Amino acid sequence: MNGTSSILFGGYDNELIKNDKALSWVDLKNSSYWTVDIDNFKYDGTELSLRTSSARIDTGISYILLESRDFSSLWTQFKKGRTCGYISGSTQLACTCDSVKDFKDIKFKLGDHDMKISSSAYIKFYNSTSSNNTCAFLIGSYSGSSGGIVYLGYTFMREYYIYHDVTAQRVGLYRKGSSGHPSVILTIITLVVLIVSF
Repeated sequence: MNGTSSILFGGYDNELIKNDKALSWVDLKNSSYWTVDIDNFKYDGTELSLRTSSARIDTGISYILLESRDFSSLWTQFKKGRTCGYISGSTQLACTCDSVKDFKDIKFKLGDHDMKISSSAYIKFYNSTSSNNTCAFLIGSYSGSSGGIVYLGYTFMREYYIYHDVTAQRVGLYRKGSSGHPSVILTIITLVVLIVSF
């Protein structure tokens, strides 16, 4: 590993994960997608009442995406006492800030396991010498139907190693900072993924 993203078939890298007991295993809700239970979604200690109980671990999405009404609750917390809006010429939301540390961890449960996304994972910091610094959010919204789904994309994978276990219909999660491992994006898929069941 040299600090770049990677995908590994048939097992996991023992330099990054010592054994499967180090992983937090979460059972899938169904066999259609990598969808798991999500609950107890909090920002800075404030629990946000999500309209959904489902999260999808999606390697094809760049951000964490919440259904628009769920996202608005989180956005209200982000922008408290700040100047916020869209970055000029884009659909990316941002606030003025001093550093990423101005923002708090996002916490939630996947299955029975506590998860944490640090601000350094969900914010891209732009330093400015001529005006205020900018913190752009790697979390967004989408217009969805009743309930919706929380999509855990690249932003989530900046924080966690992910082990897709097709045979046991579960996903293993390991937070990178838990033992000082480098921040690489590592998606691990058991070899039987070649038997396409999804």
